[in-house]
Amino acid sequence: MFGQDLNLNWDELDIWPQKLKVGIIVVLCAALLAVGGWFDTQVQWERLKASQAEEASLKETFSVKQMKAARLPQYKAHLAEIRKNYGQIVRRLPGKAEVASLLAEISQTGISNNLEFKLFKPEAERPFDFYSEIPIKIRVTGKYHDFGRFVAGLAALPRIVTLSNIYITERKKGTLQMDAIVKTYRYREESL
Repeated sequence: MFGQDLNLNWDELDIWPQKLKVGIIVVLCAALLAVGGWFDTQVQWERLKASQAEEASLKETFSVKQMKAARLPQYKAHLAEIRKNYGQIVRRLPGKAEVASLLAEISQTGISNNLEFKLFKPEAERPFDFYSEIPIKIRVTGKYHDFGRFVAGLAALPRIVTLSNIYITERKKGTLQMDAIVKTYRYREESL
């Protein structure tokens, strides 16, 4: 068969040798299977790549969440500490009703430290998120060490009080004048 010169005519297919017909059918089936398999494999290959990319993304997400979960007790402890500190700070901020007594305490702290108030002028409140700042312009006269005791007395108050824009000038021999802004803060109940 292979050594013979075959004149094959597609119109005379029925007279072709049986082995040749089977061979052609086998080759055509193999070609169809190969092409079908190639297309099916391509689809599966694309699905595999997509699945591998999704797996990598999920592993990364899992890793991040696992690290967060491992730190959860630390986060909870830190949150509890923040809440505790927040509560302590809020307790140090007077409410609206307590501001007048705090202003009196500031004034009394100066007087008890031998300072003479020339100016004590509360200014308009400046609202922030959960508190308001109350600036108070002061001008006091006295001796240097009296100023130090006054500042220490302000720091010892149970409420938050700060000093800023401090200017000290000499008036008479041994007497100084201090201009400053005392800032205190009040809790804004309406911010809740």
